[in-house]
Amino acid sequence: MRSAAVFVASAAMAAGLLLSGCGAGQVTQTEGQNPPISGVNVDSEDGTVQLRNVSFQYNDPAGYETGDSVPLHLRIINRNEKAIRLVGVTSDAGPVVLAGRGVTPPAPTTPPTTAAPSASGSASGSPSASGSASASGSASTTPSASATPSGPPTNPTINIEIAAHDLVVLDPSLDRYLQISGLSEELKPGDTVQMTFRFDDGTSITTPVPIAVPMSPPARSPMEFDEGEHE
Repeated sequence: MRSAAVFVASAAMAAGLLLSGCGAGQVTQTEGQNPPISGVNVDSEDGTVQLRNVSFQYNDPAGYETGDSVPLHLRIINRNEKAIRLVGVTSDAGPVVLAGRGVTPPAPTTPPTTAAPSASGSASGSPSASGSASASGSASTTPSASATPSGPPTNPTINIEIAAHDLVVLDPSLDRYLQISGLSEELKPGDTVQMTFRFDDGTSITTPVPIAVPMSPPARSPMEFDEGEHE
């Protein structure tokens, strides 16, 4: 009985030392790490304008191809005593436009009209067979209507007001958001795009922006599991 008690006590002590050693190792490895986030948080130099959860919308593991539109998640916090406006956004991967159901596209420009040639004049040196000559051209100068682009309306003019001590959310799930229109190169998960946000009070914030990380890993097909995972 005594030998059994000594054995149990020794086993308990060994287990306690093992657990304490494992715990110490975990603290050493993780104490300097930050939890992963889906977007970037960045402030202006004076801290009065704050951008939160800035990231491009995740689509799939393949990312985006050249020419695609890439929606942006963005929250803007204004800590000023007066309203400010976001008046410009640029990126090194393509032009940035305002998009969404609540966006009014720019009015189409009307091409200048040209005076129609006079029908009363006859061509010089050209005899008329029937006593009158037609001077009207057969080619039509009326411009054809352009096709309506697919997707939500967009507008290259960015002018978004953020009231004093207020928050504005621009997100693809809402009526307004920002997007890169016509991506200049492929953009895959793990890549970042350098972007600059300009406000009418002179504030400018430049930051790298990543593709958002999905909150849960993609589903795996049964073919991806090995035999050991089925046991």
